[in-house]
Amino acid sequence: MPDKFNGTALSRFGREENGNIAMMFAFCITMCVGIAGAAVDFGVLSSAESRSQQIGDAVALSAAVYVRNKSGNPEDREDGGIPPGRHTAASLGYDFTSLVKGGADEVFIDIEYDQTNSEAVVSVSGKTETTLWRALGKDELDFRTVSVVSFEDVQVNDAASIVLVLDNSGSMNFDDRPYTVNSSGNRVEPVDAVRRIDALESTVMDFINYISPLVGDQSNDKNKMVRTGMLAYNSDTITERTVPMGWRFPTESQVTAMEAQGGTNSAPPLDTAREWMLGTDSPTTGEDYHHNQMNGRTPLKFVIFMTDGINSGDEEWFDQEDTGEWRQLECRRSGNYVFTDNCRYWYETQETQPTSYQGDYSYGGRQYRGYEWTEGQWEIPANHHSLADCKSLKDAGVRVYTIGFALEEGLYEWNGTYWNQEEQAFTQRGIQTSEKRSQAYSFLTACASEGKFRVASDADSLQEAFNSIGQDIVEETIRLKS
Repeated sequence: MPDKFNGTALSRFGREENGNIAMMFAFCITMCVGIAGAAVDFGVLSSAESRSQQIGDAVALSAAVYVRNKSGNPEDREDGGIPPGRHTAASLGYDFTSLVKGGADEVFIDIEYDQTNSEAVVSVSGKTETTLWRALGKDELDFRTVSVVSFEDVQVNDAASIVLVLDNSGSMNFDDRPYTVNSSGNRVEPVDAVRRIDALESTVMDFINYISPLVGDQSNDKNKMVRTGMLAYNSDTITERTVPMGWRFPTESQVTAMEAQGGTNSAPPLDTAREWMLGTDSPTTGEDYHHNQMNGRTPLKFVIFMTDGINSGDEEWFDQEDTGEWRQLECRRSGNYVFTDNCRYWYETQETQPTSYQGDYSYGGRQYRGYEWTEGQWEIPANHHSLADCKSLKDAGVRVYTIGFALEEGLYEWNGTYWNQEEQAFTQRGIQTSEKRSQAYSFLTACASEGKFRVASDADSLQEAFNSIGQDIVEETIRLKS
């Protein structure tokens, strides 16, 4: 009896699959959603902590630099220092673009000048909003970081020159994130999308607010160590938005004067950046000259080049070595007379120079003269000239950072109406294709110093890109004694 019962029960259990599978499926789905939700919540928390640590380190380093230079604590912001006590991230010019509760206004920075131990102690704290944990009754997670820098450990290591080359073309009016497609196949506008030019302005101000306090007051000649300049561009360098090189940083009014309009041609501003840095047209215009005259040093040089797309224009052929692409001019002739108005190019792809169809020959009863094969490639002229400037900068020891912003494939909201040259029509949305993205990535990788190309898919990652570049520059110019 027990055996029969067990066999029947097991057999029946094996046949009744629907309910078991449904329960297991529901359990698995619940677990997956829970894990995904937790990952999102803790990912946001991790991002906030990383940003807080970076801000805390910058503020602590700035505080230590101040005490070392002034031999005392700052009493107010007027003399370039940050007084002890509690401040908000917003009041110190820092931004938080992740899901931080209350934004930068509710991220608190506590500064202590510990004269007993000769160190600046900075804590940064706040709360992040949750998704999954909210359903469990916890709608926020706390974060707090601490940074400590000794007054005696700060060492101004090197002079520096920094040039910002910033895309202000019409596509910078697009949102930073593309539309998504829902389960019904309908387009859905992205949540928390930011106009690209607004994201750029905010990020550049964060970058300046990070580095500027560390450099300190440069009104006195003996403290002049860092020079900066800014070049905004569209189809050309925008003269009225140019900030020439000087012993100061671009102001907020100069940064927020940027507007999105026009085509894209990075060659003119990169050519100006090359001239500013290297002084190739005159030995008294380069950054080496200005620093040697003021502080007797040869500066570290940095160019930060940001764009949200490829340069405008049709491709042209440029002679260039090591491309594996060849072309030959062939013209009709009659004896020794060459018909120069009846010529065409032949193209070949191979490693070594072709030898076929050179000189005078006949084909199909007609006479031709084939000229020498030349190596090169098809390129947009703006790309070709931009890369030539990038190479000159890198060959001279300038570190070139490039940032590709909002290049993800998809459809983007324009935030207005513009004339689409390709479609020959007014449109409210712009399309980023995988082909254009690949072209932009290749161009920016070729322009950048090795390993210095950054991908910024949206406003948050644009800030992260500038943050990492700022940290690189600070580590090179203002170091802590080991």
